Amino acid sequence: MERILLIYDCPESPRAAQRILEAAGYHVTASSCGHIAMNIIYTARPALVVLDVCTPGKLIQNLCRQIRDQSESVPLLVLSFISDVEEVVLLLGLGADDCLAKPFMPREFLARARAAMR
Repeated sequence: MERILLIYDCPESPRAAQRILEAAGYHVTASSCGHIAMNIIYTARPALVVLDVCTPGKLIQNLCRQIRDQSESVPLLVLSFISDVEEVVLLLGLGADDCLAKPFMPREFLARARAAMR
């Protein structure tokens, strides 16, 4: 069973993403603490990191940088209320492998997660 790390910034945020991934057979570890998440990336080597952030901007950018500094190879999928193409381009430039705007369709989210892990 592949492990996925879900990093989120608001308590109600990860429920949908976590349910979708677990229903597809993945083991999901969720964390709202960046420091703990970085330790998980280093020790558990997840097959995918999903960054589920409610507010686009500096928080996502900093987390993308930190994740890439911790591991250059772990796939990174960003979920956010991204409405600006420039923000998506910036996140991809900072190391995100894909960005998906909220609200998202479960099948598309799962397909993008699987594609990122390939």
